[in-house]
Amino acid sequence: MPPSLPGEAEQKFVLEGVMLSLFAYGVEFVIFIQCIMALQSGANQRRGFPRWILLTYTTVMFLLGTAYIMANTSYKILAYTTHRNFPGGPAQWININYSSPTTFSANVFAVLSSWGADALLLYRCFVIYSSSFKPLRPVLFLPVLLFIGELICGILLLVQVSHAPITIWNTINLGLPYFTITTVCNITITVCIATPLLLHRRRLLRAFGKRNEYTKPYTSAASILIESSALYAAVATIFIGFYARNNPASHLFLAVLSQVQVIAPFLVILRVANRKSWSSTTNEELTAISVTNNTNGNQSHAQRSILSSRGRPTTVQQGEFIQFEVHTTTTVKHDRSPSPAGQSGIDTPPKVDDEDYIPGGRVTPLHE
Repeated sequence: MPPSLPGEAEQKFVLEGVMLSLFAYGVEFVIFIQCIMALQSGANQRRGFPRWILLTYTTVMFLLGTAYIMANTSYKILAYTTHRNFPGGPAQWININYSSPTTFSANVFAVLSSWGADALLLYRCFVIYSSSFKPLRPVLFLPVLLFIGELICGILLLVQVSHAPITIWNTINLGLPYFTITTVCNITITVCIATPLLLHRRRLLRAFGKRNEYTKPYTSAASILIESSALYAAVATIFIGFYARNNPASHLFLAVLSQVQVIAPFLVILRVANRKSWSSTTNEELTAISVTNNTNGNQSHAQRSILSSRGRPTTVQQGEFIQFEVHTTTTVKHDRSPSPAGQSGIDTPPKVDDEDYIPGGRVTPLHE
């Protein structure tokens, strides 16, 4: 096998990165269509949040991802076809012409999409912490500060690479701080989102069990990973590891990261549109019910532990909505008296005895 030419490894990673970015763009396009269809469905409109804002955000992010893939791909095709015999290879030609309008516009689109992705995740942080862990809200100061630093470093980096022959590959005086702050910001936001979701997951699984259909959208591992955009943080972490070591493989992960930072918000928006995401009222709507069967004669005791401070209409039965507003733990007795013939073994509806009623909790029937 002949020895590798100088820069040959870099050229391979650049070309492979373009191919992977095109594949990721295909995934991005499919999820974008799903988001638009879900957001346009009136049944899936999220109460309290204007649908047009999500539609606008989704469209803008998709346009940024499309503009980046067009500029980046066209420039790389030009390097590997027209200038393939350039001294040092296509990668060297790309570096020398890094400040060209096409490459600079691709960098602008990548930075803007990164800002948009982190802005949405930061907003999700405030949504989740608005309903739970209110004493811990000051911890959100850290991701906000990191996001501001990301904005400043991104602007400075774009100014720097606009002057030839400076690139993000042959100088790291601003490239490394920008990508480091971006990665740390991603990881911090991911941890801030995943931590309360994992704590709620533990409480819900303890109360409802693993196979409850109502809590599944909030307790599954996939839902937590999507809500926290763990994929975005993982790819960014891998990229910064190679980039800090000036490894040519960083070309591969940068191309993928530019599309992942658009895909990750789309997955969150898709959950929001399908009403499966954690909202500011989810913590108040979920009621954990743990039933302990203490067989004693014909009675069993059900201990209802209410996680919410105020309830919502949760049960529909014979045209009535039953709203529970319970602030303490109450004991509800079930009668296991024999049912009519053919229905043995079916418990009668629970009764709330006077001696079991605790001030502060009430059961209010609401008729339509």
